Amino acid sequence: MTMLNSDEWRRFVLDLVFWINAGPWLIDTGAKSARERNQSAKAITVSVLEKRRRQVKKRGRKLDTLSSESRHQVRIAAKKLRYGAEFFAGLYRGKKATKRHAAFVSALSELQDGLGELNDIATGHELLHDLTDTELKAGSAVFAAGMTAADIEARGAKLLKTASRAPDELVDMRPFWR
Repeated sequence: MTMLNSDEWRRFVLDLVFWINAGPWLIDTGAKSARERNQSAKAITVSVLEKRRRQVKKRGRKLDTLSSESRHQVRIAAKKLRYGAEFFAGLYRGKKATKRHAAFVSALSELQDGLGELNDIATGHELLHDLTDTELKAGSAVFAAGMTAADIEARGAKLLKTASRAPDELVDMRPFWR
């Protein structure tokens, strides 16, 4: 209670009220920004989620031919879309929207998990390569690295096949915000 009676608290509240009512973010820098400021929350949601969805679609094309770094960029785009979808979900109520949201987030989660595993495999390849390039070139170390690489490669090929279909399935899915 002492804090709420303090001068610091009063100054904070006054500064906050001033910022809300007259902050620099209210200055009109053109017709477009005025239109953007006056949009409904749902309109902003559609804009944000559609942008993120297009990024996943564009970056995820021919996923099976992408480098590990490019696949990682797809994963980042999917993560941003998922976080946005989870953040804005409360704006869309009803059985249909809730069901679509659950399916959409689940598909994003599966895509992220698959891409995460592929990223782990790429990192494992780098570590194995470093292991065989060090002074530990003993026959047993190189043999073990080769066996591990073969196991990882088999798992990676299967994951890549599954993951390469995920962006198309996600983009074909009807979004919960429509």
